[in-house]
Amino acid sequence: MAYNVAIECFTPLNFSSKQRISKRLRKNNIEIYELKEPNGYTSTDQLANEIVYGRRRICHNEIVNVASRILAEFSLDYSERFVLGIDYAFPFYYLGVRPYIRSIQAQTFQILRTRGLAPLSIKFYSGDVSGTIGEALFAYVATNIFGVNNLVHLRPQKQRGHLTPDFVVIGLSEIAKLSSLLCGRNPSSELLYVECKTTFSGTIERNRILKGLNQLIRVMERGSTGLLFIVHRRDGARSQSSIVIQVLGLIYI
Repeated sequence: MAYNVAIECFTPLNFSSKQRISKRLRKNNIEIYELKEPNGYTSTDQLANEIVYGRRRICHNEIVNVASRILAEFSLDYSERFVLGIDYAFPFYYLGVRPYIRSIQAQTFQILRTRGLAPLSIKFYSGDVSGTIGEALFAYVATNIFGVNNLVHLRPQKQRGHLTPDFVVIGLSEIAKLSSLLCGRNPSSELLYVECKTTFSGTIERNRILKGLNQLIRVMERGSTGLLFIVHRRDGARSQSSIVIQVLGLIYI
């Protein structure tokens, strides 16, 4: 079965240098960077707020069709975690319905709650499954929709205190195939780094966006390009799609 998924592309951020804010600002152990745009300065903190609150301009949007069976194949080829049955889980996550799990009696729930414990039945989504769906969606969109061939899933390794991004697309001609995700920009870089952040519990948390931006900025060098690929559910959007992919490009010029 196939499902509609919305893609919204934010105006990419061009920046010419990166440096720590002079007071070494940190929030929840996440470093905040100043990015020197051609028309002034912004920070990763401001960028995260613009995404969460819908303040950054969207320059491209489209609806793509995702077949759950093919998505499951991509999850095995491109996802970090080996999770079987994504084709079974994806429709539930798409609709915001948890697959059946045995419920517990109210009295039992009260006993647990007084001890600061909670049953698994109140947790709708698995982080492992959500993350696998997000990574599989990027691979699906990049290869099946836009025709990218040279896509590599990177092994998670710490660089300068942050994990490396999830993917890298290699080659100018390959990156050019994703130009619509970058709002028509054609970077002069041979490398496009991609970090995926996924939640099915509502809007993505600001701190997770900050972490994704940090992961990209830490590994990017002058001339390279980054892509933050955010997957989440959007209530009230079921007429077209209940899953929205938001994309922010970073171009280090």
